[in-house]
Amino acid sequence: MKRLAVFALVLASTLASCCRTDNGYQGWIEANLIFVAPDEVGRVQTLAVREGDSIKAGQPLFTVDDDLQQVDLAQVKATLANAQQSFDRAQQLAKTGSGTQKDLDTATAVLRDAQARLNSSQTRLSRRQVFSPVTGTVQEVLPNPKLLLLDEPTAGVDPKARRDFWDEIHKLAAEGLTVLVSTHYMDEAERCHEITYIAFGEVLTRGTVKEVVANSHLTTFTVSAASNGDRRHPVPSHPRLAAHSCRLICFAFA
Repeated sequence: MKRLAVFALVLASTLASCCRTDNGYQGWIEANLIFVAPDEVGRVQTLAVREGDSIKAGQPLFTVDDDLQQVDLAQVKATLANAQQSFDRAQQLAKTGSGTQKDLDTATAVLRDAQARLNSSQTRLSRRQVFSPVTGTVQEVLPNPKLLLLDEPTAGVDPKARRDFWDEIHKLAAEGLTVLVSTHYMDEAERCHEITYIAFGEVLTRGTVKEVVANSHLTTFTVSAASNGDRRHPVPSHPRLAAHSCRLICFAFA
């Protein structure tokens, strides 16, 4: 009988491909241990098992907060209802000859897209509850990990969600959790306590933000000109700049 380790993260990232409990599970396998984890970011709300418990396949293990998923589902349902109304109207007009086939095709495509989004939203919501993939014994519960790995967690995310995500990361770091984040956003890199630049598998530089900037030998030149008629610092003759101060900032790596 395989031993089962429930891996309950306060903030979790996708660790493996996920599917429904009838043909898969959320987690990964190491030797004879099965690690189970939520496949999206969230906080564990309820833990239904303890170390040493004997469990059966399909038994609930833990749940993750689903507030955002519930809101998303409500929005998708509203979108689907609007799409259904538009489709019904286009279909009726097409039958009476008042509408065009193009309008009906467009309404049909929008309705199918809304239905697909509803299915996706319902699937995401269902995955907030995690079940045991096998019959076995709970070997260990890990509710407070020491290290969290996040691979470009904010790629394609809107600005507000990015800020909220990083606020959560800093909150976890303040509680003692070490977070290793990969990102291609330089403004996010600056929010880390220590950064490492990697290109083509090679580490270019590492350290704190101040250390990396200092070691890059970055030189900044600033040239200012006043608009009060002082001919010692002539102002560009462009009419849109004539009434304003002009600043030229140049960056160069030695």
